[in-house]
Amino acid sequence: MRGAKWLTSPCPVEDRGAALKLLLRRLPEQLSTELIRVFIDDPKAASIDFNGLWIARQSTGRIVGAIMTQCLAGRVAAVWAPEVALIWRRSEVAAALVVESLASLRERGYALAQALIEKHAPKREAADLARGGMPHVTDLIYLERETGRPVAINPDAPRFRWQTYNDNNAYLFHKIVEASYEKSLDMPELMGVRTIDDIMTGHQAEGRFDPSRWRIGFLENEPQAAAVLLLSSLPERTSWEVAYLGLTPAARGRGLGRVVVAEANEIAKPYASRLHLAVDSRNVPAIRLYDRTGFIAFDRRAVHFAEL
Repeated sequence: MRGAKWLTSPCPVEDRGAALKLLLRRLPEQLSTELIRVFIDDPKAASIDFNGLWIARQSTGRIVGAIMTQCLAGRVAAVWAPEVALIWRRSEVAAALVVESLASLRERGYALAQALIEKHAPKREAADLARGGMPHVTDLIYLERETGRPVAINPDAPRFRWQTYNDNNAYLFHKIVEASYEKSLDMPELMGVRTIDDIMTGHQAEGRFDPSRWRIGFLENEPQAAAVLLLSSLPERTSWEVAYLGLTPAARGRGLGRVVVAEANEIAKPYASRLHLAVDSRNVPAIRLYDRTGFIAFDRRAVHFAEL
């Protein structure tokens, strides 16, 4: 894309170091230098796809802007907010980089692009993404609890009959996850953007996938009342993630969310000191559930996304 004195394009191999240096310029120099070395020496191990690295270059040859996208499983791509030098029409250059990177992802068959902006990030990051076609949709609240503390549940609450994920019930897992999305308050904008196969592929790629940590539960004589729980562990961390927790409509409003959280805690307790998760800030019932089951907020990030 041409501007008055700049041109956006995929980043040539010989310019990757300079582009990464610009993208990582807010990090301490020693750290950014080490990351650049790792990214360039072994991009596969670092989960870097240089097809997603775009630059803006002035007519003088100077690189004045850069943006990176990372391809995730399930036809999702993560977008780094663009970094642009303090030049004339800076915001226009930043928006152009977002537009070009989204167009490239669309051509490559991706369904969704998302960016997570930290709460202390410069305000221009959100503005640049929005101008380029990735508006702010909501915030994610990150929560955690210690697994050593049991989750108190009502002794009169119904109990789920749990099944562990395997090849024979994979289709049933898909159907329960899909049913739990009905009228969900967690990122409802994403409904229908990806297929259920894309969604499950994305969950399997998170952390270290272990089928024994995936459960679906049913209530006795109520086949429509079901729960799904997807847990994953992350390398080099002592906590487990609740990648997804959902109830079908027939199971909601009955205090069963607490039962599922208790199940998650019991599964994780022998292996992890903490459970953590992220929840849409608009999902008030879920936030209340997690507050009542001992989760504490430790971070918050803004979500920007584009349907491709």
